[in-house]
Amino acid sequence: GEYILEPGLTGHIVAGQTDTAVDALWRELDQKVKVSNHLQAERPCDLFVTVFRSLDAVQHCFWKHMDPEHPFHDPAAAERYGSVILEAYQRVDRYLSELLDRMDDETYLFVVSDHGFSTNTAGVDVATALGEAGLKAAPDSADVVLASSGQAVGVYVEGHDAARIGRIVAFLQSRDWGGVGFTAEGGPGDTRGTAEGTFSLELIHLASAERGPDLVLTFPWTSGVNAFGVAGADLACVSGGARLYAADHGS
Repeated sequence: GEYILEPGLTGHIVAGQTDTAVDALWRELDQKVKVSNHLQAERPCDLFVTVFRSLDAVQHCFWKHMDPEHPFHDPAAAERYGSVILEAYQRVDRYLSELLDRMDDETYLFVVSDHGFSTNTAGVDVATALGEAGLKAAPDSADVVLASSGQAVGVYVEGHDAARIGRIVAFLQSRDWGGVGFTAEGGPGDTRGTAEGTFSLELIHLASAERGPDLVLTFPWTSGVNAFGVAGADLACVSGGARLYAADHGS
């Protein structure tokens, strides 16, 4: 059959098809294991990589069912979906266990991840806040444009107006939801940004005269623990009607 690159969990969830999302997840994971085992057996190589992409999406979509302290937790839904994240990891763990049993002493296994996850405890409408402070003409205006990944926000200011950028930074720093900020570097090799109290965009590899943001805002991550004793709590931007995910990658 057709190889499943992406099971489309988010699309199913948004459409209210949670059971379909779960079924798609199991099909994708099972198929990936079967294909990986087949390729390893039939096509020996020096390096083999398997990416379990859906382990990211399943946390975005099902964290609220797993964590009883999450603001969107529904006990009735949790009875049906509360173990989905755990089961997804158990399936991958079984695959890794079987793989280890087949490996010889000259083969090494690396298990890596590009990021962790943290619980979203609340949403912040940054665009509306900037508008109310007189720093943006309207929530949907083009004079100040926001590009958010959830727990971080890129801010693009019309004309790269340094004075306006400075006022926006000062405002964000006055909010209890304002975290670490990044602006253009103060000088060659300077880790500080041009706006007072910020770091350089160069530090996070987002400096670009053509496409880079004028400011990147992160929310204040905390080491508060969730219901499972796992540290990591954060806020997320919900401007423009953005959906507050149960969990996210972290600032």
